[in-house]
Amino acid sequence: MTKGLVAGAIMPHGSTIPVLAGEQAGIMSQLHQACLTAGITISNCEPDCILVITPHGMVLDDMFTVCLFNHATGTLEGEGGNISGEYDIDIEYSDHLWRQLQSYGVPAASLVPDAGEENTQFMPLDWGALIPLWYCTHSSAVKPSIVVVTPCPSLNLQQHRDFGAAAARAAHILGRKIAIVASSD
Repeated sequence: MTKGLVAGAIMPHGSTIPVLAGEQAGIMSQLHQACLTAGITISNCEPDCILVITPHGMVLDDMFTVCLFNHATGTLEGEGGNISGEYDIDIEYSDHLWRQLQSYGVPAASLVPDAGEENTQFMPLDWGALIPLWYCTHSSAVKPSIVVVTPCPSLNLQQHRDFGAAAARAAHILGRKIAIVASSD
């Protein structure tokens, strides 16, 4: 069984899902179908965890932010209805990723719940994370855990390369099957 990085995609987070797109669903239909295909491809790889990189999470100056909450949830409303999702966060992988980023010299911060509330607080998911995750998990019988990372736009290309190496190394160390989804406008 393959471990490490098993799939990857760049996915939009606009109103591609018909219930969110409403009257715009027609012009979004090709993009919606492409996202469905990408999501099915990722789901078929049966990842243990989906690492979603979103530009709309907690952005801190000149660093990657790695979420270390136990759970994440979100609901989005559109013209034709809403979507929602609730996910477990792979804390062990998140922690290993954060440590690998440190070893690669990549600036990173961990986003943690308030002290004493680790098991009760949910990290909120916005468009940037929830839409790609919906495509990757809505038809899955078993939802993989997730990891949410937000890069600062000022990070350079080498830091992004090192992020990828750190993500792969953390997956290898833990023997996890990881899918990476970069969420984009």
